[in-house]
Amino acid sequence: MLATATHDTKRGEDARARLAVLSELPDEWRRQVTSWSRLLRARLGDVEGRAPPDRNDEYMFYQMLVGSWPMDMLDGLSPTAHDAYRARVESALEKSLREAKRRSSWTAPTAEYEQAMRSFAREALSPDGNSFLTSFLPFVKRIAALGVDNSLVQTVLKLTAPGVPDIYQGCDLWDLSLVDPDNRREVDYSMREQAMAELAEPLGAVEQRRALFEALMRDWRDGRVKLATIALLLTFRREHAEFFADADYQPIEIVGEEANLAAGFTRSHGDKSLAVLVARFPALREAAPNWRAEARLPQGRWRDLFSGGRVEPAGPLSRWLAPLPFAVLTTL
Repeated sequence: MLATATHDTKRGEDARARLAVLSELPDEWRRQVTSWSRLLRARLGDVEGRAPPDRNDEYMFYQMLVGSWPMDMLDGLSPTAHDAYRARVESALEKSLREAKRRSSWTAPTAEYEQAMRSFAREALSPDGNSFLTSFLPFVKRIAALGVDNSLVQTVLKLTAPGVPDIYQGCDLWDLSLVDPDNRREVDYSMREQAMAELAEPLGAVEQRRALFEALMRDWRDGRVKLATIALLLTFRREHAEFFADADYQPIEIVGEEANLAAGFTRSHGDKSLAVLVARFPALREAAPNWRAEARLPQGRWRDLFSGGRVEPAGPLSRWLAPLPFAVLTTL
């Protein structure tokens, strides 16, 4: 089973995809964390930086915010969304502190420390003249945009690699859940049904797909690009069930000065083949938009499932893998 989220996931699958971006920006991330800590501790009167929470729990809190910050709050706070999010964060912090068993636990809760952690979080999320949010929002907005690439790549790999893909409830759109029970919240299926109804016609019309996915990538915050990707690939799997059950797996050789920025594989059975190419490290690619790498694909009459057109397997991947950070090619 190829699962990227379950009832017991500690971070939602798309929250983890966001956090992975931070590994590409270690120096910038270190500067941001240091700056945020100074701002928040100054607001709380902790000039020496010795008051709780300790550095480990404070660092965990910043990771939690970056990974789970809601899409509808990337441009600023809205009262209703803000209050709901703060309640989710405080609940997750309590569970994290108690399960770590460092400063508190389920059997012996430390009320004073937990209250200090809640106060720290509330100060960070306060909408009133908050210098922390002024610094935090531009950073998380950038990381969220980059994380979308990781999320889509993760989705495509899960749906095309050998194995049986599993999609946990609600993960057909962005999954920015915190520790359970946050990832067991009620799913708005009626909204998803409406979105699928609107996507069905352009997804079924091959000549409309390129324009559709370009538009969905521009509006990435609503998550429909993930929903459409899942729908198209699941439909393709259903139509070629025997192929996906029996096809082999072979890596695609990527060559060039920045070959590490892409990966891929083929799956073949008889005279039918599938090729999957994905872009890696979105922050590094952002810094080098014309990155140099090419894929050595087997010869064949390849068709791009997501654009509907015939393709020649040549040329720089920086042009292939944009605006979508992946390509699914088929001879089926």
